[in-house]
Amino acid sequence: MTIPASDHISRIAGKLAEKQSLLSLAGLEGSAPAYLLSRLIGQGCAPLLIVTADQESADELCRELRFFCAEPEAVFSFPCWDLTPFEATSPHPDLVGERLNALLRLLDGRARAVVLPLPAALQRVIPRRTLGEVCQYLVTGEELERENLIEKLVKLGYAHVPVVEDRGSFSVRGGILDIFPPDQAKPVRIEFFGDLVETMRLFDPVSQRSLEPLSELVLLPSREVILSDQVLKEFTPRLKRRCDHLGIGADRRRELLEQLQHAIYPPGIDFLQPLFHPDLETILDYAGPEAIRVLLDPDALSEAGERFTEELSAAVVRAELRDAVTCEPAELFLSEAELQLAFSGGPRLLLPRLEIAGEGGELIRLQTAANTDLKLEVSAEGDRVLAPLTEKIVSWIAGGFRVLIPCHQAGQGRRLYELLSHYRLPLEISQERFAGAAGRPAGRVEILTGDISRGFRLEAERLIVIAEEEIFGKRVKRR
Repeated sequence: MTIPASDHISRIAGKLAEKQSLLSLAGLEGSAPAYLLSRLIGQGCAPLLIVTADQESADELCRELRFFCAEPEAVFSFPCWDLTPFEATSPHPDLVGERLNALLRLLDGRARAVVLPLPAALQRVIPRRTLGEVCQYLVTGEELERENLIEKLVKLGYAHVPVVEDRGSFSVRGGILDIFPPDQAKPVRIEFFGDLVETMRLFDPVSQRSLEPLSELVLLPSREVILSDQVLKEFTPRLKRRCDHLGIGADRRRELLEQLQHAIYPPGIDFLQPLFHPDLETILDYAGPEAIRVLLDPDALSEAGERFTEELSAAVVRAELRDAVTCEPAELFLSEAELQLAFSGGPRLLLPRLEIAGEGGELIRLQTAANTDLKLEVSAEGDRVLAPLTEKIVSWIAGGFRVLIPCHQAGQGRRLYELLSHYRLPLEISQERFAGAAGRPAGRVEILTGDISRGFRLEAERLIVIAEEEIFGKRVKRR
């Protein structure tokens, strides 16, 4: 069951359908920004490209958006590399898988929203044409030259290992090819009969037991640098020119080339991406001009941009001190001015923390409230500890509000149900996703399962969402 569109959501969606529109939405507290964005997705808006100040805020917003959205599988994360620029190491394969999967889903239209931190927005990415050409599509029951596939896996950055345990690796045993694509939660076992793909199944890398079958599979590269023969051929003169400019001798250049020719990826080679692919693009190229650019907390984004510029300058100095082979920073990273110009090429939605005059565009205010007061109202009386909270809930229900309480796990939800049942509240443990539960009539407290840590109160929709941390405090991880 879907939530009926309210007037303010329809108004916002209509404004954002206009080209070059600029809209500021103020007054959003807690997880209300994610809720509002999920409603826009439900309205069939163009894909959302949501930029936050840092990786932590991007991860939190992505979790919240997947909870509120009726199609969580259409929400993707595009993380930044877990490295400082020009560091002599390579990004984690899990991050590479998330990034390439998000780019692919923007290309094929499956992404309704992509959440990314500012450093990821500033970094240029592999060209769309290149990614489309190198992805390998496998279908059970169809023929595919097995030896050519194995050769291609090496050029796509997969490591040939005895036993597959980590993402970005593969192994071969007779007619069986085990491979762990960087975007998959489990590795895949492909059984060939000659060049016929007989079966494809996910399997457990620990027990090696086969799991559910697959009818099709898209194999992404395991790195953002593609080592095809043509790429290496064109890379060689570019590397020479760059090394000559940096004053780096021929011996080091030849050593680097020899490693690459044997499909050995030296640590930090990823930062030479512009020398491999000089026509790098941006994630905005993947999203397209109609995508809605969402800027969460523009002030924090501006501060994050200044910090990144300083970090990049310091990283260049450190690389020079150790005589590292590096590309020109501007070839790999956009400047803040370039990013602002790129973002101005389509509809924009600003979600400021503070309402500031002069931001430009139309300003819409939504009155929401955070739940920061709930923990303060927990009683000290042992047998009536939740009495102040339940009194509030009773008044909200009497006022026609829907009250939803997501817990991280089903067991925690059942425990909360037991605690609240002593207060004779109209309770229900719902098996539905948020979109279904929120669409039902008011009058009950619904306990859901969902990974969010903050809620909100939205009077315009008579909706209250309370996260379990807002009642009991943050969870403490024990060793």
